[in-house]
Amino acid sequence: MKTMLMLIALLAVVSSGPGCQQSQVEGRPESSGRAMSSAESATTSARGVAQQPPSSAEASVRIGVYDSRALAVAFAGSKAFEDELKPLMASYRSAESAGNKDEMAKADAKIKDIQARLHKQAFQGSAVDEIVATIPDALRSITEREHLQAIVAKSDKATLERYSNAAQVDVSMELIEALHPNTRQLEIARKMLSAE
Repeated sequence: MKTMLMLIALLAVVSSGPGCQQSQVEGRPESSGRAMSSAESATTSARGVAQQPPSSAEASVRIGVYDSRALAVAFAGSKAFEDELKPLMASYRSAESAGNKDEMAKADAKIKDIQARLHKQAFQGSAVDEIVATIPDALRSITEREHLQAIVAKSDKATLERYSNAAQVDVSMELIEALHPNTRQLEIARKMLSAE
């Protein structure tokens, strides 16, 4: 039960933590978001390897960029996140009712892992690949509508460097809205974007 309360507290921290004031850890995140070509974003998860970027002579190349921290904050208020937690919380409650401390500990550990992952994503700019992978239809739609060769996290400096001559289109808000976050998390994500 203590972990469930910590997870609820995490949602409050995600909503009011340092990421909301645009305090990003210096340097490249441990695993930044990957670029996705238009074909890949339509058919694979965010971990797909991007096509080779075009030469500098191809000035009409466009890529989408997004704020991975704001996406993580929005995800914390989404049905997808709720669906991720439901079985773990049910497992914990069931184990607690049965007095099964081993199963309680297992569920507790999984919840803590999710808490740590989300904290790193929201406050340190860690990769949000599994979050982006929950909205493949939005990726496909945005890529096609905006004529993008790739969609890249703003924190992924190495991939952005490979696309240094490409025009950048900020698709953060479109990706956030595709997550359908609750009103509170949506507003916080908007504030994060406006503080950039």
